[in-house]
Amino acid sequence: MIDFTALTLLPQEQLALASAHETQERRRYRGLARRLLATAPDAGHLMAELGRENEQRLETLQDVAGALGLEACIVADDAEEAPPGKRQRLFVVDGPLERQALVQALEDAEDSRLFFDWLLETNATPELHRPLRDFAAQKRAECRILGERLAQSTPA
Repeated sequence: MIDFTALTLLPQEQLALASAHETQERRRYRGLARRLLATAPDAGHLMAELGRENEQRLETLQDVAGALGLEACIVADDAEEAPPGKRQRLFVVDGPLERQALVQALEDAEDSRLFFDWLLETNATPELHRPLRDFAAQKRAECRILGERLAQSTPA
């Protein structure tokens, strides 16, 4: 017999995990946008746009949490500072550094896609199904877009 309780997460857990993840992703994309904007404006604008998509997903999570009466589960961390040890203050000054930043962004986006696929697989709350499915699809598109941008970048 399969124990389905081990395969699902409570809606509170999913909301907390998803909002913390998207908050971190938003912070990461904003930092990348700042690092890239001066010397690689196209890539910088792309990162800024991906950060705005994180904000939209956070708003969706807040709406769903409100509908479920679980607003307290949403991580409300608006601090711009990255956690200690995670700060990247280096500006991208040439093509190889841009490519390196894009490679890392694509790897992080793939991890994020896998995270949302996992949340969708562990979901047992009907109200969360559509948002999680949409988030997973958006993350797949994000990976595709970053892969295309990486293919256009200067080889290291």
